[in-house]
Amino acid sequence: MLAVDRPKALKLLSSVFRQREDGAYIMGPPFDSPEVFTRFAALADAWTGDDYDGIGVPVLAIRVQQSKARAAELARRGLPQDSIDMGVRFVTEYDDVRNTRGLARLLAAVPDAEVVVLDDVSHNFVIESPEVVSRVVDDFLHRIER
Repeated sequence: MLAVDRPKALKLLSSVFRQREDGAYIMGPPFDSPEVFTRFAALADAWTGDDYDGIGVPVLAIRVQQSKARAAELARRGLPQDSIDMGVRFVTEYDDVRNTRGLARLLAAVPDAEVVVLDDVSHNFVIESPEVVSRVVDDFLHRIER
């Protein structure tokens, strides 16, 4: 059984999901106001190596570098090129930088942490590409078998 620290789990979930006015929860950063976005950005940057204290088992972190997938998604939606460029810019200048910082903290704090970087899927790859999840996790489990 895996024990999860409730405050840390809530911190993670609140950085991924947000509640709309109709009460539904949706995935993604809240772009509806600069104030909310600033709070979101500060929350994401608040993670430190201390958040990983006590982890003594091998850890797999999957990093999605999603600029290609975001550009393709926005193009499929029929958005103009300047909107696509802005979406890709957000991914490369904010999302990639923030996630890279978090992974650096994880790798420094957890000796048996491993990072797999995927650049051809979106953050929804767990739902959209379950075969990728199976392959990545299976490869990890084979590497840590002793």
